[in-house]
Amino acid sequence: MTVTVIPMHASLPDPGDDTIVVDFSPGGRPSASVRVLQGDAGEGAYLECLREALLSGQNIEIRHPEGKADAAEKADALRSSLEHLSRPSYPRIISTVDVVVLTFHEGQLKVGLTRREKYPHMGMAALPGGFIHLDEDASTLDAASRIARACGVTDCHLEQVLTLAGPGRDIRGQNGWAMSVVHLAVIHADDMGATSLSFRPVSDVPALAFDHGVMLGKAVERFAAKSCYSSLMARAMPKTFLMNDMIAAYRAVTGAHIDQASFRRKVTDLEMLRQVGTAPGSGKPAIMSLNAPELVVYPKPFV
Repeated sequence: MTVTVIPMHASLPDPGDDTIVVDFSPGGRPSASVRVLQGDAGEGAYLECLREALLSGQNIEIRHPEGKADAAEKADALRSSLEHLSRPSYPRIISTVDVVVLTFHEGQLKVGLTRREKYPHMGMAALPGGFIHLDEDASTLDAASRIARACGVTDCHLEQVLTLAGPGRDIRGQNGWAMSVVHLAVIHADDMGATSLSFRPVSDVPALAFDHGVMLGKAVERFAAKSCYSSLMARAMPKTFLMNDMIAAYRAVTGAHIDQASFRRKVTDLEMLRQVGTAPGSGKPAIMSLNAPELVVYPKPFV
């Protein structure tokens, strides 16, 4: 757990798995290594990352061009700031909670994404997430709910999906070791606009930070499977919809062949939905809504 300032007269190699570099080279090109942070980005972009890395037992290397007084002054100031941090007697584990926000909109399952404003992976698309707050979170579910609310997600079904843990996941942890508890939040399509998230089809997401792509895949698997024996799919629809719309959603998400008459009969027998109106047009199809806002789990699959 050392903090070192290195004046450079030539380019240095990328750091190893136990070191994070802050490079104060003026106008330098961003490194391909996720372990090299650009000093010009400002302390707000990297200071939290460096503090977490030190608490986890990482080394910090601060580089600046030899003979550049301004860069050397910034490097020394950063070293002084970091060296005043109290260090634990043993490395701590990076522990986060991440939330996969799903909804069904315009015939597609969509996920709510944010963009990272700090290192690591600054500028990349990501799932909303954060650290557990020991002073206010009684559980990881509490942490997930807090993180969701911070994004404007207030009315949702929320459940834990899985825990990912191990090395190579987050540069702030020793050997990249980190643990993430992943939660699924399902919202009505009408509520997307009330959030600060950018919704993309799950089939067309950009490269995501960390291993958020793995988290998304696992959450989609859970959503598709659980929708076959619960009211979860209806929870992702708009608050009012046509039965044909929900059938189309099941086909799109699960890939199942669905007989419309059989599906309507099963859903009616389960009392999952209630009619709230009649749509104009041929046949005047019924406008449906969830019968109960809470998730209902049924004894056996109906899809």
